[in-house]
Amino acid sequence: MIPSVPIATDNIYKFLALFGLVIMISWVVAMLYLVKIIYEFGVENINEYELLKVKTDLTQAESIRKDSLEQIMKLRTLGTKVFVWPLNILFVVGVGICYWGFRSWYKKVQPKQDKLLDLQIQKTEREIQVLEKQLEKKDTK
Repeated sequence: MIPSVPIATDNIYKFLALFGLVIMISWVVAMLYLVKIIYEFGVENINEYELLKVKTDLTQAESIRKDSLEQIMKLRTLGTKVFVWPLNILFVVGVGICYWGFRSWYKKVQPKQDKLLDLQIQKTEREIQVLEKQLEKKDTK
């Protein structure tokens, strides 16, 4: 199987930095989904709850429905807290992994790659000088 998008895994630090970015993007998607679900759930039930709260003479079924909607609202608030805290912790972990990966890559790997590139440039320049000298010798003959 040929991957369509190459993943930069030439060193562990770059991989960790990208993994941290993926965690942060996943956090954004999860939070948007959570907000959407909570909003849709609230819109469906809040109108009915408010109508039952205002109504003075409730039947037994309406009273039970009002109580159940109150419990649902409490559970919705609790559920939001239960899902948001782990997601926030995951985001902080993602930021930490991303920061550590990029920092380590920049401090440990990138200077060596820069030095190697400089040496390759010097080597190529010297090879060009040698080739130019050889061409001059051939032209003078």
